[in-house]
Amino acid sequence: MTAHTAGEGAMDVLLDAYDFANRIAPIKERRWCITHANFPSQRNLERCRDLGVCADVQPAWLYKDGTTLLKVLGKERMRWFQPYKSWLEYTTIGGGSDHMIRWTT
Repeated sequence: MTAHTAGEGAMDVLLDAYDFANRIAPIKERRWCITHANFPSQRNLERCRDLGVCADVQPAWLYKDGTTLLKVLGKERMRWFQPYKSWLEYTTIGGGSDHMIRWTT
């Protein structure tokens, strides 16, 4: 099971749903996931650890959009954009991308 989120509020809602499902049938060993997982809060990371939820992160965003996002959001906010080291302290992460790719000929 996975769903796309961007931001701690979206992750709060998804993790609330995962927590509800977990009370019906344990999910910890089922590799439930959060896709994108941008801008998590400390609490999001802790809840992922407690529920056994992993994150499908999107490194292409940093490569393709990092410079622009840094200009728009600033260094402090970008710290939490895709905090891979922090994610790894709490859960398993994997990488992928559904980043919009522009093809040229």
